Amino acid sequence: MNYEKIIRGLKTVRDFKDKSVGEEVLKAMVDYASSLTLPTASKVNVKTVYRGTDVEESLKGKVGYFGNLIAAPHYILAYGEDSSDFRVNAGYFMEALRFKAEEAELGTCWLEANNDKALKIALGVEEDEFIAGILAVGIPYEGYFRQDIEKKSDRNSASEIVYSSSWGNEVMWDDLYQLGVGEAFSLVRLAPSAGNQQPWKFVMEGSEIYLFMLNRGKELTDLETGIILLYLEKAFMNLHIRRLEKSQEELEKAISTMKIPADYACRAVYTL
Repeated sequence: MNYEKIIRGLKTVRDFKDKSVGEEVLKAMVDYASSLTLPTASKVNVKTVYRGTDVEESLKGKVGYFGNLIAAPHYILAYGEDSSDFRVNAGYFMEALRFKAEEAELGTCWLEANNDKALKIALGVEEDEFIAGILAVGIPYEGYFRQDIEKKSDRNSASEIVYSSSWGNEVMWDDLYQLGVGEAFSLVRLAPSAGNQQPWKFVMEGSEIYLFMLNRGKELTDLETGIILLYLEKAFMNLHIRRLEKSQEELEKAISTMKIPADYACRAVYTL
C-alpha cells in the first residue's frame, strides 16, 4: 500500500451511490485492518450492517455525523470492552479500514454511536460492551448537481504542531527536514480529528519525539490517540523510527521540564 498517496488523498464522503460494494472488498478492508499490530492487546470486534435492513433502521437517531445518519450501502461498526485500551485500538482499526477503502476508491465517513441499550440490542452487542464508532462505506457520488466529497479542511502546518524541547518552542520547517522527519510530519498533520481540531502536539527532545494529546473527554481522546498512532506508524515506517516503552517514573522525569499544559497528556514516545 502506498501510504503517502492514501493519506494525501483521504477525504470524508457524505454522499454515496445507491449501489452495494462487493463482499470481497468489505472483507479485504477488515482483513487488512486485522493484519496490523494494534497498539494494545484489547480485541476489536467488527460487524457489517447493510442498507435497507431492520438493523439499519435501528441506527436512525442513534448514529450519525454531527447527529445525522449518513445514507450509505454499508456500515461497519467496531465494538469491544469498555476500556481505554479498546478505544485506542478501535480508533487505529477504524482508520485502517479507511486506508483500505481509499485504496479501493471507496468513500468513508466516521459516525458516532450513542451506545444506548436499544441500539446495542439491535446490533447484537452486549450491554457492557462499547461501540467505538461506525464507518459509512460506499461508492462516492460525484454527480454534477450534488457536492458530496468534503474538501480537505485547513490543518496546522507541521512546524505548528512540533515543538523543540519545551511547549510552544516551534521547530522551523527547514529544521524538520534536516532532521529527516519533515515529510513524515507533513503526512501526520493530515490525520483526521473531530472538528479538525488537531488535538495532538509533539515535543522533540534530543533523539526522542513525545506525543501529547489534548483531553477532550476520555472516549474521544482515546479514539483520536489510536488514529494518530496509525498515522505516526505509517509516516515513520521507512525512517527506522520506533516507539519506546517508558515507565511512568521515567516519563514524568523526561517531560518535567517541557512546560506541558495541564490539559495535555503524553500518550507515546518515539526514538529517532
